[in-house]
Amino acid sequence: MFAGRLLDATHRSKRRSALLVLAGFVVVTAASFVLGGVLEWDVRGNADAAPKKAGFNAATAWITPTATFLLWGWSDSQIQTYTYWLIGALYPDDGSQRTRMVGFFKLVQSLGWCVGFAMLPEDRCSDFAQLVVQGAFFGVGTLLALLELPSGEAPRASLNDAALGETLLPGETA
Repeated sequence: MFAGRLLDATHRSKRRSALLVLAGFVVVTAASFVLGGVLEWDVRGNADAAPKKAGFNAATAWITPTATFLLWGWSDSQIQTYTYWLIGALYPDDGSQRTRMVGFFKLVQSLGWCVGFAMLPEDRCSDFAQLVVQGAFFGVGTLLALLELPSGEAPRASLNDAALGETLLPGETA
């Protein structure tokens, strides 16, 4: 909902909305990587060490892992929302092209999952190395997203405006 509301705002250009959501995505995802790195740092390079287990015996035993997963989940929801919004923004009047782009996105996403699962179990790639590889893909993906921003044209009314009771400008339809 957070990313969707930012993206659907009609008082700024689509390009500016996209940059705002991407900036939020970078902050949230970077914070999740920092917290994940904190959890993995002290077992890095020690093949016999097990990852820290979450528990309720001390506040620090559950706060950091919970915050990490919360941020990763939020990050994923933001980028999913952004991606589908971007497809709609780039192909607003061409349903067949939009459908192809959604299919291509799902292909790339599934390929990413396959690569990620190929790195498991940890005897193929340590937990910390997996975190570093994910961070590298995050950086590359964010840079690639900046290459494909919508135009700076004035936004059309959001389809959600009428549903949310917001007033449309004269001549606009929801």
